[in-house]
Amino acid sequence: MKLAPASLSVLALAMATSACPNPHPSEVAPSGTRDTWRASEDSLKAAAARMPTLAAPTLGASFDVSRLGLFLPSERHGAGDQRHLSRVDGGHVVSDGPVARIVAVKGIEYKTENDFRASPYPIAIIYMDSTPGAADYPKLGLKPGTNYWIVQRVDTGWVGWVQPVAAHSAAYPIGTYTPPFDRVQPVTAARFVWLDTDENLWGWCGGRCCTSGQRPAGMM
Repeated sequence: MKLAPASLSVLALAMATSACPNPHPSEVAPSGTRDTWRASEDSLKAAAARMPTLAAPTLGASFDVSRLGLFLPSERHGAGDQRHLSRVDGGHVVSDGPVARIVAVKGIEYKTENDFRASPYPIAIIYMDSTPGAADYPKLGLKPGTNYWIVQRVDTGWVGWVQPVAAHSAAYPIGTYTPPFDRVQPVTAARFVWLDTDENLWGWCGGRCCTSGQRPAGMM
């Protein structure tokens, strides 16, 4: 069945404001034996326990980049995404900008909302082209090389930053929120979300789905 353009727009909006993407809804555990799966989960729990706490930067300052190197990319199947980012061409948004790869942080699924209240944590690592002459991607605060999407739970909701590893780069504040009506168990993953008029990030945070962008009314 084909959907009319208006129906597609409504569907895209619902996806962007409801739940984390779930590319493997029927996948309960990685392939292999139960013992192998348990060993893998124990490794992820250990990775979460080893994560250092971070201090939120003041405006115009940066996170301690040396500590960010202790956060590793997840090796879970489906934990990442790679795509062309969007750009504006003649007043139209097209998805043929620079190629970027996003992946969830290893062990982040074992950090609770209370953990995020105590400290900001990276929930995703974003890799951009780092060859000479590679361009920044200002909309999401991305610079060539490695970038971290870092979030924290505060009394008024969630706050977020994109922290490039590039020298002398300040943390870029980025709107972050979790939909209150999310009823789907989110997959441990990170994704780029592309709509007709916007582009955001999706990631796991404290058992919920964190979405970047302007926070809709009524969302935390």
